[in-house]
Amino acid sequence: MMSFVLYRSRLVPRFVSVLGLVGGPLILGSGVLVLFGVYEQISGWGTLLALPVFCYEMTLAGWLIAKGFSPAALASLSAGSGAPASGTPASGTPAIGSPATGAPAIG
Repeated sequence: MMSFVLYRSRLVPRFVSVLGLVGGPLILGSGVLVLFGVYEQISGWGTLLALPVFCYEMTLAGWLIAKGFSPAALASLSAGSGAPASGTPASGTPAIGSPATGAPAIG
């Protein structure tokens, strides 16, 4: 699901999110095959089917550490949300922990 959200929002390059979109179903299918005893979890097939997810997770982590989210995508997401960025939700009531309430942040 995260790969789909990243793909739609364009927060990271498409090739990164496509690795997750391909790897997710492959690792799910591999888990089902292991569950039914088709092959062992630690096997050549298990490793082969887990490679796209491994590449996705390493690439996503490296990308976010090195470059972060796409600034253009962040700007378009915040512009399209309709909520002010000052900590006040669209309802007009200040959020808990926002500077407007003076209350400490929770969590």
